[in-house]
Amino acid sequence: MECGVLRRHARVIPFDQSIARNRGLDTARGSHVLFLDADDLLHPDALANLAPALEGRPGTVAVMGCAWFTDDPAYPHTTRELVHDGFYPDIIESNLAPPNCWLAPLDVVREAGGFAESMRWFEDWDLWWRVGLHASGLVCVPFIGARYRQHAASQLATTKADDRARGHAELMSRMVAAFLERPALLAMHGERLYWSGWTALVRAREAGVPWNELAPLTLGLRQIARRGPATVTGSRSALLLRWLGPKAGLALQRIR
Repeated sequence: MECGVLRRHARVIPFDQSIARNRGLDTARGSHVLFLDADDLLHPDALANLAPALEGRPGTVAVMGCAWFTDDPAYPHTTRELVHDGFYPDIIESNLAPPNCWLAPLDVVREAGGFAESMRWFEDWDLWWRVGLHASGLVCVPFIGARYRQHAASQLATTKADDRARGHAELMSRMVAAFLERPALLAMHGERLYWSGWTALVRAREAGVPWNELAPLTLGLRQIARRGPATVTGSRSALLLRWLGPKAGLALQRIR
């Protein structure tokens, strides 16, 4: 196995980081890739722990635990190992790990389309749920090998609430569209997807995101309300969404 660490050496504006990462994917020559941003770190034994977990498992992705720090990586404020049976359904609700936790087959990441260069927020979460559609499986490695820096000037800390909600809604609209093209996946995880998408819609409206920007998500949710599992189609939320549309449905859903 030839593991390539794709490092983004300098901070660029958030909109350009996906372009930089995709350029790295285009030029990568190893069999597997791991993304490492300029202010994040890897434990010296990170690859030595990740790579063996993928031996004899073509198409499988490995993910390890992470330590979050502010200034000194020797004193993290949070550490977490990951325990997941696969990408789904957990990645529907949240990103599983920062970029430097993942070791993935290069051809799988390329097949998933790499990073969506149109996305300004949650672009790494958007990548990994799509990788999950193409990967053979996910292996969680019980090793805290990633060091992820959080500080007051980081992208997440400086993103406004409405932009964060806007990005979440866009991500969910993309995920909903992909599930609607995969009936088996929709049948298995449609309930989790619907309520995660509904949550994104509610939060976006509370943050003041205009309805016209939410049209792709509302259209997708209405389709799940018609085609999804019975636990969704028979719910009060889905009935209101089908009969009255998103604006009235959301307003009435708040009336208990």
